[in-house]
Amino acid sequence: WCLANGRRDGRHCGIDAELPLLFDTGCYADFTFPSAPDECQPNIVNQLYWPVGDLARRRAYDQGERARVGRRHDDRMLFIPGPIALDRRPGSPRIRIESSAITANDPGTRARVDSWVEQGIHVEGRPEWIFVKVHTHGAPEPQAESLLGDGGRAMHDALRRYDDRKDWFLHYVTAREMFNVAVAAMDGRKGDPAQFFDYRLPKPPIAG
Repeated sequence: WCLANGRRDGRHCGIDAELPLLFDTGCYADFTFPSAPDECQPNIVNQLYWPVGDLARRRAYDQGERARVGRRHDDRMLFIPGPIALDRRPGSPRIRIESSAITANDPGTRARVDSWVEQGIHVEGRPEWIFVKVHTHGAPEPQAESLLGDGGRAMHDALRRYDDRKDWFLHYVTAREMFNVAVAAMDGRKGDPAQFFDYRLPKPPIAG
């Protein structure tokens, strides 16, 4: 959450030109966000986008060009954020920020899964391919239940409702595969996104 000196106090980063540095060393996409309510949250939400302007400036990710069919860049990272929204937990009157983090205190419930899908993150011109990028921070014991226990099972049960093989087809993908599908969409490809998991970046070789 300190990308390109995203914090005003400069802690944990210290590099304004981090975006081109990351790209030059092999990064093809950034999956950092959302980070709200942290101050490094960008101005752009619920969109796949390319950063624009001087990419060496501080917080260069704050301005971007929406990813769309018929145009892509090969000289910068693609930003693939997770869904962000305002909602409230069942039984609570308080409005909160849904920032697509799966934690011990905030597992992937049915209501949250629905909210992720409802944000409709997609490449402009290909709205039928919805991207849902969620994040967690490993599976330490206090958090494991939300991923590997009842919390995880409830989340996957909720996700399976979006796989009726008629109106919805669910795909679990890696970061690389998600990027490949996004690029395929920008190149005008249609049909089953699974065709494009290795579209631009191939599978890494297996050591052995």
